[in-house]
Amino acid sequence: DKRATQKPGEKPFTLTDEQREAAFKLTGEGQFKFLKGAAGVGKSATIAPVYMAYKSAGFCVMGVAPQNKQATGLTESTGMPAQTVHSLLIKHEMGMEAERAGKKAKPGMLIAPGTVIICDEAGTLDTYTMQALMRVCHERQAMLIMAGDRNQHGAVPTASMFGNLHDAVGDRVATIEKISRQTEEYQPIAQALYEGRTEQALDLMDAKDQLRVYAEHVNEADELVDDVLAELPTNEKGWAGILVLADTNDQVRALNEKFREARIA
Repeated sequence: DKRATQKPGEKPFTLTDEQREAAFKLTGEGQFKFLKGAAGVGKSATIAPVYMAYKSAGFCVMGVAPQNKQATGLTESTGMPAQTVHSLLIKHEMGMEAERAGKKAKPGMLIAPGTVIICDEAGTLDTYTMQALMRVCHERQAMLIMAGDRNQHGAVPTASMFGNLHDAVGDRVATIEKISRQTEEYQPIAQALYEGRTEQALDLMDAKDQLRVYAEHVNEADELVDDVLAELPTNEKGWAGILVLADTNDQVRALNEKFREARIA
């Protein structure tokens, strides 16, 4: 499916060795499993064959994510029907209440035994929500696969438990380390930043003339503004391909004002 949507001339999509190994591990034994990796390593590309494997084997597979936008993205990238974690938990609780009242729960409300639940962006789940999801899966004998990055977007309400949990079950953690989302030109830079080799990443950018440093008098940086505007017509991505950074809000405001004046002129 991924190859069918690729543009002519693009390198044919295929899973990396790391992604294949992770997918194999996620289809192994265990009720609770984890897929760990930073943004851009191909977690969604790995989840897609895991979903297809369980679906082909006759399992009911449900995708969930903390936020609705994330759930929509999960469906778009894997083809798996997905909803928010809260939506899943609320529907299940409504089904349980119906059964406790002697009524029949509506189809699809209860999490059936043997269901496989795949939670994307699990690193952003707060402690209480993750505990509720894991408790329900335990009670209903459902499998739970959690994918995320412990260093990305920490949960807002309370501390995220994703990192602590996958540390506790190391043998059931599939890990992907290599950045695959970037093009070959930018992949070494992204990989260096991910691994904390910031100085090396900046050196790589500098060698490719992707980094310009104006060290003094940024409030009066007419040269910076002139250079950016001169490069803009030849930049394939336009303004989306240029990023200007400054130390303080005052410097940012001053630079933005200079850009506005230059563009109006």
